[in-house]
Amino acid sequence: MQHQLTKDRQSLQLILIFTLKASTTIYFKELEQFDKPQFEVLR
Repeated sequence: MQHQLTKDRQSLQLILIFTLKASTTIYFKELEQFDKPQFEVLR
């Protein structure tokens, strides 16, 4: 039972890390798209 608990916790951490990575990647992509027009104006 204890082993199963640690396994679940590990998979939960993996899911958490994956979600975090995905959301940060999407966030930066959105940021890039958002910033581009501003940069064009600055030039």
